[in-house]
Amino acid sequence: MSLSESLLLVVVCSVLAYFLSGSKSKLYFLYFLSFVPFVTLNADAGGLESAEGLSGGIVLMKMSVRLLTAAGFMLAFLSGKQSLSRLALPQYLPVVFFVAWAMLGLHRAQAPWVSFFRLGELFVFFLVGVTLYDRVSSQASVRSVIRWHCLALAPLCAVAGLFVWLNPDIAQHTGEDGAMRIGHQLMNANVLGFAAVVLCLWATFELKEGRERVRHVFFERYFPAICLIGGFIVIIYARSRTSSITFLVGQVLIWIVFTRDKRKYLSLIVPGVILSVLFAVASFDGFLEWFMRGDDVETLKSGTGRTDLWSMLLFEQAPKFPLLGSGYLMLSEHGRFEHHGAHWNNAHNTFVFALVSTGIPGMLAVCAIVTWPAVRAYRMISRVPEALRSSWVLLFTLTLVIALTSVTGFGVSGHPNVAMFFHYALFSYVVSARVPGQPDSKPEFSSRTELLSPQASRA
Repeated sequence: MSLSESLLLVVVCSVLAYFLSGSKSKLYFLYFLSFVPFVTLNADAGGLESAEGLSGGIVLMKMSVRLLTAAGFMLAFLSGKQSLSRLALPQYLPVVFFVAWAMLGLHRAQAPWVSFFRLGELFVFFLVGVTLYDRVSSQASVRSVIRWHCLALAPLCAVAGLFVWLNPDIAQHTGEDGAMRIGHQLMNANVLGFAAVVLCLWATFELKEGRERVRHVFFERYFPAICLIGGFIVIIYARSRTSSITFLVGQVLIWIVFTRDKRKYLSLIVPGVILSVLFAVASFDGFLEWFMRGDDVETLKSGTGRTDLWSMLLFEQAPKFPLLGSGYLMLSEHGRFEHHGAHWNNAHNTFVFALVSTGIPGMLAVCAIVTWPAVRAYRMISRVPEALRSSWVLLFTLTLVIALTSVTGFGVSGHPNVAMFFHYALFSYVVSARVPGQPDSKPEFSSRTELLSPQASRA
């Protein structure tokens, strides 16, 4: 299968996921397509994750998709009333400040135009979220918004499964411990694991809640079950430790911490916990081998070498440029950072990366970008009507997944990635959505059908 055919397959999966999501919005169609460029397909050809250049045939094809989708969102954003003035809203201040502050240090970057382009991508991701909220999601039910955003990541999991069958050389490789791991040249395994976690958490939420009864039973019951099974298989074979931890944390929050009527779910929770413990005990050696991935305990304690890197960046590199940093995407004045004989171009921690590349003000802005949606979602849990409470529990859980992913992964600043786009696309909704019934609040129903449906209150 050629690279162009592979890219076409990714597009087809995205279109199919859009259809299954039930959204009829053209903007959300562009949103689904916007995830296509994150599928690398060929590590040697580079990708939009690389900070060193934009050459290569597959990169140009993916850039074309990125530019077309971004242009559609920009036209929609600029055509809105007082669109630019909306960027001055207080809830958007951390993002606007971060982008403006990072601009001030671009002159220090080795390739200022590349850094400028990457920073522009981050800002476009944010504008995508603003546009989706203003034009579509502010008038939709919160449950529909969550479904549309989460299902946009489903094609990444589906493509991984298809490529294991169609082109295993790209989709999988054998690790040092002799076990197969998917991702490889197709997609970063941690990014793939993140997409699978989001998909599983949405599917769990859908199956836990009552049916909306606005669509066929296949879309409201069988399809989420398929997503849950498929996403869980992807988590297992991606073998991402961060993803497995965030998946477990998310399930505990949904089923135990925020469940008021715990007795209702005891028949599911207790057997599930018992079976999980029995399985863990019976398969302890296999589970340990899966989790360790050939590493020893000391390597695991150091975050596979990350903690030493963070220490060097914090105490040696960051003090050199405490205000503006080394330049966006730069880990040093030379671009890469040399540590233990290796050259690093990513800190694998969005907060450390922001500190080194944009200085202390930039890091504080990134902290606000991550924590403010989580705080807002947590507050909304107790403020919204009971019928909407579970939806905001899921939104809060997703914000925590982003926060945990940012500690050891790419996160919300730095090289463009799936977690970054997902976060900024949902950011505006989480920080701006109003409580139904409050003055100037937006309608909580996405269509007249939902409004008139006797089951609308369950949406």
